[in-house]
This record gives sequence, structure tokens and C-alpha cells, in this order.
Amino acid sequence: MSEFWKIVAGPQNSLIRDFEESSCVAVGWTQMGDLTDIEGPEELELHFDNIYPDFNAKRRGLQLAGIQKFRFGMSPGDRVISYNPNTRDYLWGTITGDYQYNSALVPEYNNVRLVDWCIDTLDTSLLVENVETLMAS
Repeated sequence: MSEFWKIVAGPQNSLIRDFEESSCVAVGWTQMGDLTDIEGPEELELHFDNIYPDFNAKRRGLQLAGIQKFRFGMSPGDRVISYNPNTRDYLWGTITGDYQYNSALVPEYNNVRLVDWCIDTLDTSLLVENVETLMAS
């Protein structure tokens, strides 16, 4: 069964066009380097703690959960969505590739999953209208 993931496209979703043009979703954590050879969540946790030894428990938990989901939770066939604040649309598609470390697609966001983006975006105003219509019924 495929999952559905929401990925924030960088600060204030400023990388949304990079995601679309590069047919991918990407996350930072560049200090962690290439995670391809990390074989499981436990090994990733040890690696994370070596890189970020001063994170408090809450911050550690939130960051580590995000990295683990991106590296190990997502799979080809899963759906992904990201928000474009300029157009107020959602970009949505299907993950087509396994995790990869690629510095050429989205600058400074080297942890990547390739995506087949749908041609149409989701207009948030339509979502609101549909929800309001359902609520009034």
C-alpha cells in the first residue's frame, strides 16, 4: 500500500520550482553527507548523534524522524505533495526512485527522491470551496 507524504520545499517553500524542474523532492541535512550506505534507522541514529551531538531531545527527535522517513520510509509508488505559496497550488506526484545523494539537482539539498509530477496542480481555493460545500450539506 502506498503512502502519502508532504515535503516542504525549503524555507518558505522557496525551492518548489527546483523540485518541479528537477523532477524530485529533496531535503537538506548536508552535514550528514551521503546516506546511501546507511543500512537502517539504528545506524542512521548513531550517525545523526555524531553529527549533531548538542541537539536537545525534542529537536533531535523531530529532525531524526524526518530524516528516517525520507531515507527509509518513502518508497517508489508513494505519493508526494508540496505547496507553492506564490500560486497557492499544490504540486503533486509519485515517487519513482529510491533515496539518492545528488548535489546537481537542488543546490544544498542533496538528499533526493525522484518524482513524476502530475501535469495539473491542485488549486487550494478549489479545496476550500469543496470543503465548504461539503460542510454546508
